[in-house]
Amino acid sequence: MFSFTASAAPLYEFGVAAGGGYLPDYPASNEGRFRNLILPNFRYRGKILRADEDSGLRARLFTDERVDLDFSFGGAFPVNTGDNRARKGMDALDWLVEFGPRLFVILWHNEAQGRLRFGLPLRAVFSTDGSSATHRGFVAVPGILGELFSWPCDTCRLYAAIGPTFATEGVGDYFYQVEQKDVTTSRPAFNGKQGYTGTDFTTGISYTHKQLELYLGGRFSSYAEAANQDSPLFKRKENFAGFFAIGWLFYSSSAQGQD
Repeated sequence: MFSFTASAAPLYEFGVAAGGGYLPDYPASNEGRFRNLILPNFRYRGKILRADEDSGLRARLFTDERVDLDFSFGGAFPVNTGDNRARKGMDALDWLVEFGPRLFVILWHNEAQGRLRFGLPLRAVFSTDGSSATHRGFVAVPGILGELFSWPCDTCRLYAAIGPTFATEGVGDYFYQVEQKDVTTSRPAFNGKQGYTGTDFTTGISYTHKQLELYLGGRFSSYAEAANQDSPLFKRKENFAGFFAIGWLFYSSSAQGQD
């Protein structure tokens, strides 16, 4: 059943956030670039809809002491194929948007020390150029997520997560397929496959001081034995990414949110 209690945090907060980092162009690419983004920074801690520092934007469908079921979102930057040598002359990779249900099983939780959870997101994947959207398939990302509260300072939180990604054929086609029109002497035809995409290990640390929020993180990805490793667009078995973000919350409601 649903179980909610009042929280000391405000029901909603408004601000602005800016972030950036070095990201690979796509999984198993041997090229990457610095990306940056400025967005409104919004916190909302309602009974169902949540947008907070805990797990980002989501719709909480069910929760008890050990299990959480919510509706989560994700995405990826576009890639101009003129900037990527392996994909030169091919169609661009548009913005990717992902959303779908996510199950969390709480393995350990201490309010003062931290928590350990098993997560299973299942998301539909869409690409968009801003004028239309195309459904590309689905991804499942089971993984273990750990957090240490108040470490290494009272207002810090240390994060770590590890887990594989599995994708349907449409997602494999989107990243790795080479159609006959795109064949060159160094880029043979290839039909994308479904299955194991790779494993990500992500770690980061956040720091909060009054209305200021800072985040620094990194990710190591291994694509060894991935389903599409024979594609000519599959260039590396490992990728590294680094990113940071800074947020400022300039308005908070007097009403309290829900835990």
